[in-house]
Amino acid sequence: MKKIVFVLLAALLAGLSAFAVNDELWTETAARVESTSALTHAVEGLGEMGQNLSTVIDYTKDLDVSDLDVFGSGSVISGVETAEVLNPGTEYYFDPYVYPYRALLSEPQQAVYNQIYANAVVVNDTFALVAEITPDQLAETMAALLNDHAELFWLDTAYSFNYYMDGGAVSSVTLSYYDLVNNLGEAQYAFETAAQEIINGAYNYGTDIEKEWFIHDAIGARTVYDESAPMNQSAYSALVNGRSVCAGYSRAFQYLCQRMGITVYYVTGTADGSNHAWNLVNMAGEYYNVDVSWDDTVSEAYGTNVYTYFNLPDEVISQDHTRSALSSALPECWSYTYTYTNIFGSTPQISDIKG
Repeated sequence: MKKIVFVLLAALLAGLSAFAVNDELWTETAARVESTSALTHAVEGLGEMGQNLSTVIDYTKDLDVSDLDVFGSGSVISGVETAEVLNPGTEYYFDPYVYPYRALLSEPQQAVYNQIYANAVVVNDTFALVAEITPDQLAETMAALLNDHAELFWLDTAYSFNYYMDGGAVSSVTLSYYDLVNNLGEAQYAFETAAQEIINGAYNYGTDIEKEWFIHDAIGARTVYDESAPMNQSAYSALVNGRSVCAGYSRAFQYLCQRMGITVYYVTGTADGSNHAWNLVNMAGEYYNVDVSWDDTVSEAYGTNVYTYFNLPDEVISQDHTRSALSSALPECWSYTYTYTNIFGSTPQISDIKG
């Protein structure tokens, strides 16, 4: 499972700007991946904000993973760590406009982030870390990685680690993978085929807002909300299995929009007091909240497409959605320009259907 083919397939799935600065890998993927188109589009779309990262990412926020669906379990190690340092991932560059959570981490955490990404791509499980971080910092790093990279659909949100009692530094980490990793090539083909069907349909539209609308509806059309769905924290559950929860919906939306060159972030927090996930989308330099799973759940219940949670500013969605501390560091959403009603006209709302 450590063949280079997994590196190539994962880079193709990402399809954006998380490409390796590796001549062999770049040569083999350049013909099939528009590697810089999404990055360029995202930076251009930010306008003046693209000139200063601090206007996009708020570095003053404290990271907190207490309300995230990321689970780590640790064991104290008293002797010498026997795991090897594998794949440091120094060849990877992750643009902060596309992968904002990495930018929130400290330098040692960013090094570990790169290493975990590199090892997840080739499905390594246990390895010693390239930098010294604490278990809490590892939790932040894992959350950042999972929030940034929907294309790693085979990586489970659970992991384990060894750490030293003296000083508390993590010595090694063991990643967990979903069972489909045993036939990863087949799973990647199924995932990319499902994604490409939606992408092909979205390309029939000329503007980003129309493409976003198409992707929003396409995910809803093929996915049913099901808390018992396997792999429900993964984009695979929504795109291939057709059964998922908010995390699967949101990661599928993130992946598809990114493939279209639209900047989208995965958001964690609570909704009506329960853990929840949704997205931020960038339209012409302005950010909006999008909750595909809630729109789809209501649409299924009432038999008509509902866009109550399509491109909302913070002041509207905050009536029932609250970001986690980690996602609170993402850009604020204040504009109404690209709300559904402003662009497409009136649409049935939950209150209209119920009333």
